[in-house]
Amino acid sequence: MIRAWYNKVIILFCVVIMGILSLVDASPQKEVGRSYMRTRPWYFHLSQRNAGFHTIAYGEHALGSAFQIIGGYTRSMPRERQAVYFLPKDDNCLLVSGADWDETDKFKRDIVAEGLGLPSTFRGNLSLCPEQTQAGALLHYHQTIDKIIGLDYFKHTFIEIIVPWQHIENNLNLQQSNVQGAFTDPDKPGDILQAFNQPAWKNSKICGPQTKSGFAEFKMVFGQTYMDERDNQLIYYSTLVVPVNSRPDPEFMFNPVIGLDKHVGIGGGVDVQVRLNRDNSYGSFMFFVGLEATFYIRNKQFRTFDLKDKPWSRFMMYNIENCPQQSPQPGVNLLTRQAVVRPYGIFDFTTGLRFRNNFVEIEVGYNVWGHDNETIKLRRPFEEKIGIASLGDSSKTTSMSTIGFMAEEDENFVVIRQTDIDLNSARMRSALNHKLHIAISVVRKGESAAGVFGGGVYVDYAQKNAPLRMWGAWGKIGLAF
Repeated sequence: MIRAWYNKVIILFCVVIMGILSLVDASPQKEVGRSYMRTRPWYFHLSQRNAGFHTIAYGEHALGSAFQIIGGYTRSMPRERQAVYFLPKDDNCLLVSGADWDETDKFKRDIVAEGLGLPSTFRGNLSLCPEQTQAGALLHYHQTIDKIIGLDYFKHTFIEIIVPWQHIENNLNLQQSNVQGAFTDPDKPGDILQAFNQPAWKNSKICGPQTKSGFAEFKMVFGQTYMDERDNQLIYYSTLVVPVNSRPDPEFMFNPVIGLDKHVGIGGGVDVQVRLNRDNSYGSFMFFVGLEATFYIRNKQFRTFDLKDKPWSRFMMYNIENCPQQSPQPGVNLLTRQAVVRPYGIFDFTTGLRFRNNFVEIEVGYNVWGHDNETIKLRRPFEEKIGIASLGDSSKTTSMSTIGFMAEEDENFVVIRQTDIDLNSARMRSALNHKLHIAISVVRKGESAAGVFGGGVYVDYAQKNAPLRMWGAWGKIGLAF
């Protein structure tokens, strides 16, 4: 019987891996010039939720009611590859210089100083180092339905409530170096740090660490235990995710977001465990595999866009046609628009080995977390009345200009069309993270109660540069009664 179940699990494992690879483009990618990033919430780890708790909540001697409290901490591991996700080119050292520097500078500079409100005599370098810290707590309550209703029809059927609390600190760590010709006028930005945090900018500012705390979501789980004997388990469940946090705020680039952008989600999951050894007098060796997939429903959010083939054009200045008295205006104000965002699905896959002897359970596992590309579209038509500003005339445009090149003035006012908006610049690209984890749980069972105490550590490697590379640790305490 064990051998038959072992073969079935191997087949299931192969099917799941093929499914994951079909959901997300597994090839490495290097995105540049993006204005929005979604990171993996600290609580979105199927492995840390199941470790130890599966024994007291779903085990052979499950008592009907169980809960666990998990505390977690995770921190990003900075790397240069991650910085270019936000930058206009594949380089983490950008030159900002004005028109008063020699001709050599005009060909190698990355950002026109005057476009940021800096003087023509300014020169300096810009770099980023994005980092994130997360911490929080999760309450997970499990209830077997037949213990309440007393009907055999609901035997082995359960409901669960999961409520995570999250604290996030994001920081792009904007840095400047080799600064020359800085402004001393208090009404104008004096250097790169001040230029990206101007009071006139309503969106996409870069200003030190940003923090946010709150409850992320309310998750309902309805499932059934199909098999539970001799350390073999087969559990299936459906989920409904109701967000309780706020939508992303575009005021700062890489702004912290609680949960997953306030999307409502529906999904399901499966947990399988198979004991591999016949004689368990010295302990049980078990293979496990789990998969949870959630489909998130679209919603409306404000995102900041660039123009096609013009990375970081959101930081340029723009004139309004026939309104020179209101021109120029920052692009971060004019190019931040409400969009309809569809995130599609997010999955969390885990597999590995468990060893349990007496009341100690040790788990070593491998995990994959990821999601597909967002699709995004403007909620309302773009008003075609602005053009890239000529810095010398508020009624003229320079349509061929970029963030690093100031072109000649156009003969006529050239407006930006809706087809010129680069929707990809503000959408979250696909992610694929690989994680290795180790967990140790102490499980004690009695006739009327059971408890679990444990913790674990992990390293989360991002195959693509859309998510962050993280490390983390967690601890838990649980009780069944």
